[in-house]
Amino acid sequence: MATQWIVNQTPTNGSLAMFQLVQTMISGGWVQMGSGDASTFNNSAAGPVVNGGAGATGLGNNAAWIRLEAPLQTFGGASSNREFCIQRGNADADWWIRYSVAGNFSGGSPSATVAPTAADQVNLYGTAQNAATGFFGTNNTYRCNCMCYDASGSYGFYLFTFPTGGGSTSQTAFVLDPLIQASTADKDPYILYTAGASANTLGGAVAATKHFGGDTSAMLAFMSTNLITANCITVMASVYYNMAGGLIVPVTLTVDPFGSLDHTWPIHYGRRSPLNFLPMGPKGWGTIMRYPGVSRNTGDTLSISAPGAKDYIVVQHISLPWNGSSPTV
Repeated sequence: MATQWIVNQTPTNGSLAMFQLVQTMISGGWVQMGSGDASTFNNSAAGPVVNGGAGATGLGNNAAWIRLEAPLQTFGGASSNREFCIQRGNADADWWIRYSVAGNFSGGSPSATVAPTAADQVNLYGTAQNAATGFFGTNNTYRCNCMCYDASGSYGFYLFTFPTGGGSTSQTAFVLDPLIQASTADKDPYILYTAGASANTLGGAVAATKHFGGDTSAMLAFMSTNLITANCITVMASVYYNMAGGLIVPVTLTVDPFGSLDHTWPIHYGRRSPLNFLPMGPKGWGTIMRYPGVSRNTGDTLSISAPGAKDYIVVQHISLPWNGSSPTV
């Protein structure tokens, strides 16, 4: 199995866009553990949802849901199957997204329109089926791109959209970013990032506090070996400044002066001490989201390994792995 891509798509609605990610994840090794299409359900095996359309077997129905599980992995001496439970709201743009490290979405009283629960569930976007509006933008106005690593990349993935035509902004973002761990005791070395279409926050503006995302960013991570919901909290992404306070990375450099290649820079995540909110300290270095050294428009590519390789795509102030194709903007 290799890295999986479904890119350069223009889905006609958010349900098809979300199922684009589901397909990419399943191709990368994730498994459907249950689903409900608003008429029938199964939460003890793969359920009825097999497409992003409306009607029977589709995710495009009010309150339809799907549960996805990663293969067993071991971090910090603990083995678990990570899971996501994704449920449609009352419109194609509206999605409730939750994450479980080890509890699994096997609890509650699931039905065709009621998604299961997990003891350690974390709300990533929305707080209920009817309280998760605006994850995607207006139908048929954006490009959607998805990637999922296999086991070699710890099953990390992304979904991002940007307005048709490209430019300087992004819209929806959903990323599970595997980390190079700051501590081998970390039982969940990932960054969880979501942003709705109106937020346009993927990369966004670099905060005056010298980190991207701000102190209330949408980036979450477990900052404890006790993997309970309360310990999945906001983390920040450091940026690179010189001693005089001048921004170096992202987007202020030029191409490699020796080979005319582009460069990307690793992003370090953690909790800065001036916040005075425990816990504080480093989390690790991302492997999917990286800073571009040069300033480019959303939808442009970066060539890292060789001229014309198109190894990364730029999305505001972030660069993401790319499959070498020419992006549709």
